[in-house]
Amino acid sequence: MKFYDAKLHGMDWDQVVADYRRYLPYVQHWEELAEILSEMVDELNASHQGSHCAPDSSDRDATASLGVYLDESWRGAGVYALEVLAGGPADRSRSMLKPRAVILAVAGQSITPETELAQLLNRKASQPVLVSVQPAQGGDPVEETATPVSLMDEAMLAYQRWVDKRLDYGVPQLGFRGRDGRFFENQEIVPDVPLAAEPAALAAGRDPQLERTVEVVLQQIGAARCER
Repeated sequence: MKFYDAKLHGMDWDQVVADYRRYLPYVQHWEELAEILSEMVDELNASHQGSHCAPDSSDRDATASLGVYLDESWRGAGVYALEVLAGGPADRSRSMLKPRAVILAVAGQSITPETELAQLLNRKASQPVLVSVQPAQGGDPVEETATPVSLMDEAMLAYQRWVDKRLDYGVPQLGFRGRDGRFFENQEIVPDVPLAAEPAALAAGRDPQLERTVEVVLQQIGAARCER
């Protein structure tokens, strides 16, 4: 298991796993398993932790990616490439699909205002496709083969790009501690005056938090005047 705190926030992970394993015999659906796994990692008291399952279906839409960021303001033929993700399908030394290049067609189908790139890449993940590219330096369009990746793989490439850019700025990934030695991660800020949520009041146009705040401030002002 990979976690930024080697001591896992003081949790006995083996015991946590054992506690939640006892629910497995009662799981009847993938959503229930995802919920159990989410509850288990929640024991770490860390943000951005959870679990989900996506059922696989051969007939559902699942567009793929060439690992290229596009200029959404482009109004010419095809789509204009702004950036190529490192490690992606277009990140090849001999590829003409580089920043400022224009993708004109995929698998013989032209990209028009009525035909988006996402449509042409639907269900094309891990399948080689022929891509028509107008090189950044100009000249005649060229055709090359690229193998699109899934959007999940693209997200991982984008995350690595995000990490690399921050490492360039000298900001490593680590957990930050306060003066008391505790991690800042997911430290709850307890309000001075706890107040239960009131959806009905909000729906009626009231703000119970604001009302309570004004009430407490007026009490404090009155107390201060009495002390004088």
